[in-house]
Amino acid sequence: RLLLVHDFRHLALKDPRLPRELLPGGWSADAAAALFARLYRRLQAPAEATIAARFVDGSGRLEADGGLLETRLAALADGG
Repeated sequence: RLLLVHDFRHLALKDPRLPRELLPGGWSADAAAALFARLYRRLQAPAEATIAARFVDGSGRLEADGGLLETRLAALADGG
């Protein structure tokens, strides 16, 4: 999941975020965001299980996401 986010951010930084009428035909930002969201959701449960089982900080084991997934993906859909 980390590599997916890294790669998507690399692509997103190249997106000029222009109005649709100014973009070339076939601009794939929306399709890329939808694919990212699908893959992220698919990887969410195994990634969170790995984090909860293996990662610790000064307070102990890290907890799972806590429901932030849909908030993150909604921000992506809104262009944020």
